[in-house]
Amino acid sequence: MKKLILFTSLFLFNFSNSFAGDSYFIDFSKVLNKSKAGAQAQKNLKTKFESESKKFNKKESDLKKEEIEIIAQKKTITSEEYKKKVDLLRSKVADLQKE
Repeated sequence: MKKLILFTSLFLFNFSNSFAGDSYFIDFSKVLNKSKAGAQAQKNLKTKFESESKKFNKKESDLKKEEIEIIAQKKTITSEEYKKKVDLLRSKVADLQKE
């Protein structure tokens, strides 16, 4: 009986420790590209990026148009008004860059 207990305890002790030294790695690029959840997450991120990019491009083009209008009005308005409009435009550009 003592031999059976000794044998089972040694077997269980060696069996439980035999997996401790094994290293396993997960290929996250494969998980993100091949799995359904990963593909869905990438799709959502791509659509959000495209929509935000369009929004910022529109704001940028609006600021460029405003800059052209200010430059065109430079000779017709006073220097104080011109300076105020330029400062306002610069603050808008700074806000866009912060976003």
